[in-house]
Amino acid sequence: MKKLLAAVTALALLVCSAAAPASQIAAESVCTPVGMDISGFSTLDFDQNHVDGSIFHHAALTVINFWETCCGPCISEMPYFQQAHDHYSATPEADVQVYTVLYVGESSTVPEAITLLQDYSFGKLIMDDVLAEAFYATEIFPGMLAFPETILVDSNGIVRYHHFAIYQNYNELNSEIQQWLAQVPPVTPTEPPAPAADGDADGNGTINVADALLCLRAAMGLLSFTEEQIARCDMDANGGIAISDALTILRSAMGLLND
Repeated sequence: MKKLLAAVTALALLVCSAAAPASQIAAESVCTPVGMDISGFSTLDFDQNHVDGSIFHHAALTVINFWETCCGPCISEMPYFQQAHDHYSATPEADVQVYTVLYVGESSTVPEAITLLQDYSFGKLIMDDVLAEAFYATEIFPGMLAFPETILVDSNGIVRYHHFAIYQNYNELNSEIQQWLAQVPPVTPTEPPAPAADGDADGNGTINVADALLCLRAAMGLLSFTEEQIARCDMDANGGIAISDALTILRSAMGLLND
């Protein structure tokens, strides 16, 4: 069965009123979430895994679609989000990720959503109620709701665009993604710090006389090394710090180690 991913997310609002179809609400009368910071949520997914606003840091642009199980138009456009997810998951350099938000209530439950998604080969999604509340349980979004809706969010969790309508095809969805992707800064991957070299007692990235003196003091019992320091300064790998280790580090600092 084709899985929608670990990355496609359904967020659940626990307080539900009957949602009006999009055709009953004029788009211009709906308050927009554009400009809202929605990064402050923290919740659990269907499998009780932790999910929070750090998801936005993983891509320059995050696509989030709001839907419910009793919404026919929502289901009809789901394949377009599946296609977008598949495409951008296969091309991580594109800097886009795709999620969906499940609205939960009497007519739209989590078990129904899981069954529906499996029946349509969309796999299992992640649930989050906090993010949904950030939209619908505030004065910014009063009154009735309409589905489907889609937002585009930048890497800081700021909503850049609000699409209040059904997507007619994948090209329409992807065109908007590309348009807004060009307007947000790319995410610059953070390289993990390089591990400290053997002999670098103080972990500052260089090996010098100060490292040798620290090692000597540790060998004499005048200070205690952490496990990481011991691992770096145990030059003969005998499990402890001795004066011989300090001398080896000193020779390395003076450029004499290979003489």
